[in-house]
Amino acid sequence: MEEILSLITLFMNIIHDLIVVVVSKFGFTVNDKMIHFFFIGIIGIISFILIDLIFKSLVKFGVSVLSFIYTFSIIVVVSFVIEIQQKITGAGNMEFADILYGLWGFLLFLFVLILIKLIGRFIFRKLKISKRHS
Repeated sequence: MEEILSLITLFMNIIHDLIVVVVSKFGFTVNDKMIHFFFIGIIGIISFILIDLIFKSLVKFGVSVLSFIYTFSIIVVVSFVIEIQQKITGAGNMEFADILYGLWGFLLFLFVLILIKLIGRFIFRKLKISKRHS
């Protein structure tokens, strides 16, 4: 897990330095706030356009698909935050496997919820059909 975070940090530092060099070649000076403004702004708008297109095509399958994607994204972020917090506070070991187990837990509980809903619908339909015939 630490190796992954180190690689992400290294990658972000390289991008940061590259932006400073490229912008400096055009005669501009930039600070961290300006880099964050443009970099996050551009990543955000590109992500929004792509996600908007994807979600518009997925909504045909129902809002629950979008709910799953959104919830899964939140769970991934929360899992990483918990692991990073464990590293910072020393309250536990920071391991990528912990994140995967947490995600598997979410998927298992989601499967159980879907199963309960399907059983409930099946029972409701059977009761509805039997009331019509009586």
